[in-house]
Amino acid sequence: MQATAVRRGLYLERFLVAFASGLFLSLPLYFRDMGRNEVFFAEVYATGAVGTLAVIAVGVPCLRRWGLVRLAPVGCGVYALGCLVYVLADSVGGLLPFYFVASLMQGMGWGLVFTFGPICLSSVVSDGQRTQIFTEYAAFSTLGVGLGPLAAALLHDWGLSHSTVFGVGLVSSAMAFMVALRVARGTQAYGSIRLETGHQGIREIKTIMTQPGSLFLVLVFLGACVYTAMINLQTTYAESVGQAYVLFYGAYSVAVVLARLLLAKALAKHSPARACKGLIGLMAIALLMMTVRPLTTPIYILAAMTLGVAYGLLYPLIQAQCAQHTEPVYRPQVMVYFSLSYFVAVYLFPLLVAHVAVGWGYTPVLLILLGVVTVQWGLAARFYAVKRSAA
Repeated sequence: MQATAVRRGLYLERFLVAFASGLFLSLPLYFRDMGRNEVFFAEVYATGAVGTLAVIAVGVPCLRRWGLVRLAPVGCGVYALGCLVYVLADSVGGLLPFYFVASLMQGMGWGLVFTFGPICLSSVVSDGQRTQIFTEYAAFSTLGVGLGPLAAALLHDWGLSHSTVFGVGLVSSAMAFMVALRVARGTQAYGSIRLETGHQGIREIKTIMTQPGSLFLVLVFLGACVYTAMINLQTTYAESVGQAYVLFYGAYSVAVVLARLLLAKALAKHSPARACKGLIGLMAIALLMMTVRPLTTPIYILAAMTLGVAYGLLYPLIQAQCAQHTEPVYRPQVMVYFSLSYFVAVYLFPLLVAHVAVGWGYTPVLLILLGVVTVQWGLAARFYAVKRSAA
């Protein structure tokens, strides 16, 4: 299978499983219909972190033992099983343990997809293509996540149940598994992935932490805090300010996809330092717009689009810079730790802000996110200042 066909297959796989995950962004409303609040959703959602962190922790040893060809499709399959458990949970009357098991399995599946996907992509991408291809790859992920809530809202408008929404997620992730399986079996490049074996365990972590790219593990963590809070609690936030959450997801997704597909090449012409600091500043502007009261529909949509452009371009830039500032032999391992940093924020940060939202409302949540962005900008500015002075 040629490199172009592999990339297209990986794009399609990522879109399908991301679309499935987007459907489950309606979970806060589902649990509210059951008489639960955002904290219960966050507790269920945080259970996914256990599965994600577990598979990421064993990701590198598993790659060494079984190889990328065998492991690449597994994530989509496990995620599909998590969707199936959600369907079963709803069909048996909402037994609470089922939701935690489902979240655990989805966390495992998404963690595998998120970790091994970039490694698969790296096997067919040159250094010169890295930023652009990673940006395109991330665009299909965001497109899936953004279209998922819109599809869920449409299904609800048609009078279909939450269980039907979960079932669509099951079908989509199962299709992703079939695509991933076909790509893995037809790609010789996967077999060329070799992991450095001289440093493992604690020694490996210490070695990776001395790489210049390790700073980007912190930057992706902070960016993911903003992303996960705005995405996972958007349905109830929108309700609290009298807006329709589909407007946010639609505007955000369109902005991310268009920015990644149309602006990626232009962004690559600028210095990474200028681009990184500028995009973080743009995220801060988006959050400030969200604090406006009353929050009118035009401002709500503009804030969503601004956040989409900023985060949509920032994430792949950070990912590419992390790889670029790491020795090639350590890049597969660093990509695993990159995913780890991302998922710790994605799964656990909503639990913190959910308690804040329930206790004090969403304005303090936005102020916390502004603080996170400020720290992120400061760390990025310091990294590039030190790099420039050392040049």
